[in-house]
Amino acid sequence: MQLLATERGIRMHVAAPPGLSVATWRAVIEVLRGADVWGSTDTTGTPKIWAEVEDGQQP
Repeated sequence: MQLLATERGIRMHVAAPPGLSVATWRAVIEVLRGADVWGSTDTTGTPKIWAEVEDGQQP
């Protein structure tokens, strides 16, 4: 896991869960839906997902 401060708030990067487990991905998507911004990247050869929570935003 990697945390970064951005202009808008905090961004967390984590390795994407391996495999095709529906239960695992359902939990991941639920967390991402609570974020203000989210996406994915593969710049290091390891698929990663990230989510960002903006400062001062209410869920």
